[in-house]
Parts: sequence; C-alpha cells; structure tokens
Amino acid sequence: MKKSDSESERDEDHKRKREEGRESEERINPFRKSKKVERSPVKKAMDEEMKKMLEKIMEDVGEIKEENRKRSRELEQLKSMMREKEEKWEREKMELKEKMTKLEEKMEEQEKRVRKKNIVVTGLDEEECENEKKLEKWMKAELEVEVRVKEMYKINGGKMIVAELESWGEKRKVMENKRKLREKKGKRVYIEDDMTKKERDTQKKLRTLAKEEREKGLRVKGRKGKTNMERNKGENEQIRIVFWNVAGIKNKENEFWKYLGEFDVVGLVETWVEEKGWERLEKRMPREFEWKCQYAERESKKGRAKGGIIMGVKKGLEEENGSGVKEERGFMERTVKRKQRKWRIVTIYSRSMKETKRIIEERVKEQEEGTLVIGGDFNARIGGKGRRMEE
Repeated sequence: MKKSDSESERDEDHKRKREEGRESEERINPFRKSKKVERSPVKKAMDEEMKKMLEKIMEDVGEIKEENRKRSRELEQLKSMMREKEEKWEREKMELKEKMTKLEEKMEEQEKRVRKKNIVVTGLDEEECENEKKLEKWMKAELEVEVRVKEMYKINGGKMIVAELESWGEKRKVMENKRKLREKKGKRVYIEDDMTKKERDTQKKLRTLAKEEREKGLRVKGRKGKTNMERNKGENEQIRIVFWNVAGIKNKENEFWKYLGEFDVVGLVETWVEEKGWERLEKRMPREFEWKCQYAERESKKGRAKGGIIMGVKKGLEEENGSGVKEERGFMERTVKRKQRKWRIVTIYSRSMKETKRIIEERVKEQEEGTLVIGGDFNARIGGKGRRMEE
C-alpha cells in the first residue's frame, strides 16, 4: 500500500531525529562503542607488524650512525697520534742532524789544528826527501830557510810528502819563500798547505766553477790559503789580498799585524769575536785599514763563540758606495777600485756547503765588471777514511 506524502515526511523526520540523537550521544560519551564498521583482524595485524618493522629499522639506523660516529672519533684519534709521532720523529731527526753537524765541525777543527804546522811537497826527487834531515837540507838550499822537520811521510805512492814542522812560524817562512821555486828552471816542485778533505773538495769545486765561468768570458779568480794574492797586469793597478783562518784573533802578536800591513785587503775568518769583544778590539786594530766585523755566534751559553769574519780595506783604496759592504751569515763582500780596475773580494766562513755553494754561484753569476776574488775557510769534506785523495 502506497504511503501518502504526509506519512513519508513523518518517516524522514523520525529518521533525521534518530541520527541527530546518536551523534549528540557520541559527543557526550566519546568512549561509547562506535557503531561504525571496524577493520578486519588480518589488516590490523599487518599494520602492527609494519609499525614494529619500522621501529626496528629506525633503531638499527640509529645504532649504525652511533657506530660510525664512534669509528670516526677513533680514526681522528689515530690520525692525531700519528701526527704527534711524525712531529716527534722530525724533531728528533733535526736534533740528531744538528748533533752530527756539531760533531763534524769539532772533528774538522781538531783535524785543522793537527794539520796546522804541516806542509805538502810534490815533485821532489827520491834522494831529496829520503828522510827528515835531507828534506831540511833541501829547503835550506832551495828556499833559503832553516826549519826543523819533526816528522814526514809519503802518500799517493810516494808522489807527495807530508811534513810536520817544528812551529807554525817556520811553516809561514816556508810558505812565504816558496815563490822562489818558480824561479828554478826545468823543475816543478810545489809546496801547499796540508788541507783537510773538506777544504780540498771545496777547492776542486771552485776550480771547476771558475773554469766554466772563464769559458763564458768572465774573469774569475779564487784561491783558498793563508796568503792568497791577486795581481792585475798593470803594475800601477795591482792589489794584494790575504785570506787567513786565524783561529782566534784576540792574542795575536805584533809580528802578525805587521805581516797583514803588507796587503791591501785582509779577510780574516774564525775570529771568535763577539759584539762586546769587537768594541774593545776595534780600538787596537791597525789604523791604516777600514775594518768591518761580522760577529761570531754562540751555540750555547758554555764555551766560546764560533765563526766570525773581519775584513779590512787599506785606506786610500776607493770603496764602492762608501763602505761597499755586502754580507750575510758566513759571508762578507767588499768592492774596491784601484785606478780604473774594480775588485770584488769575497770572504767566506762556511758552515753549510749547500749555502756556501749558493753564495758563490750568486756572486759569479752577477756578471759585474772587474775581478772577483773568493777566499776563506770552506769547511768542505769528502770521504770518511782519513786518507788523502788525489785531485
């Protein structure tokens, strides 16, 4: 039976009121069991499992991150330890190197002291150097000096003789008079200082370097010794130069200073003069020279200072740019003129062969006009067995 329109409206009205009443009750009592259809137990279990899996994954990721942070800290600590060990090793290596250098310097000084009164003679006949007495007789006849030979021995298959004289003064007389050998015709006899291996090696390198530069057209002269001289061809332009390892200058006798007065330029090395000492010493230096001093340096509070350079230029010589002095540690250069000729005189006291080689090469490559003279104490060494080597 078909409902009338009024009945249909009443049904709709009742239905709407029931719905409104239900919603009002749910707002008043939220814990009331919902009449909505719930998810199935299987789907709910799957959701729970997924949630647990995600939580487990996040937990594992956190542990991995923490482990990585821990390993990074350990790695950084290891790197820091390695750096500290490397720095410590470098310090120890430098200290060991410095100790070895000081030991070598002491050994070199000791060797130079031992050789100080020695001369080396080359080119003598067998009968002239058979023993000490015959060598003394030969020097008296050829050099016109009387000396006493304490000991002599032959080296390099008998080609060279090393002779120890009674005193350094006797040796100086021999070195001063050896020029007389050049006046002898038909015989080539040479007398030289008994240099250490270090000094001989430096001399060899300097000769090679000078030869190369001469081939390029540059005029170069350099010799190591106690009385080195350089002369120009023109007598009125000649200049006399001496380089001398004095092994301390404070207590030199009048004869020493008188001898230096014969030269125009003086280069003294291993003076052992410090700044305070120079203030007193300068007042007693020969007044015919303009003196410049590079102070000796102390390596520790104990003992004496080492090194030191003093150069003197005789008054009357024109010096470039007033004083004309160039210097750095272990090196001093003075430039002078006589007439129209320029002379660059370099005095060296070497502590490092590498640094000395650099200084010499720089001086040579400057290609300035005039004559370059290099001398001093180069402290060079070759070999390690204590025997002389032919050059």
